[in-house]
Amino acid sequence: MLHNRLLEVIALHVELLDRMRNQGINYDDIINLYAVLHALQVHAQAIIDYLLYTCALMGISSETPIHCIDELSRTGLISNDNADLLRRIVRFRNIVVHEYGAIDIERVRGIVESRFMALPLILLGIFTVSCGVWALLIHDFCIVLFLYLFFTSHFV
Repeated sequence: MLHNRLLEVIALHVELLDRMRNQGINYDDIINLYAVLHALQVHAQAIIDYLLYTCALMGISSETPIHCIDELSRTGLISNDNADLLRRIVRFRNIVVHEYGAIDIERVRGIVESRFMALPLILLGIFTVSCGVWALLIHDFCIVLFLYLFFTSHFV
């Protein structure tokens, strides 16, 4: 399923960014900076695709990722705090993709240091609630368990 694949991409890039951070990132080195920016961009794009796919499955017409987030928040599928986090991710991705000159290295450093580990679980919760299908709950429980074990082994 597409949702599962997108969660895998998101979790992979969380792990990749965590490994990069633990090894020490030289933000003055253009190759290191571009590697970090690319990982953040792929991570953010997978989140955007996940949200848009969820909105489509729910029959929510959303012209933009921000509108999709607003609608998911309005329906109660995501909290206001999670909606704010997701909006910031979408906006940061837009800066990375469209406005290279406007990238603030300290902001990039802050994002990498923030450990956005909970995102796959937030997104999985959105999907599980939005589908409301019992068979998916069992399947998704296995994914949640996997992600929990993954995160506790990599981030503790």
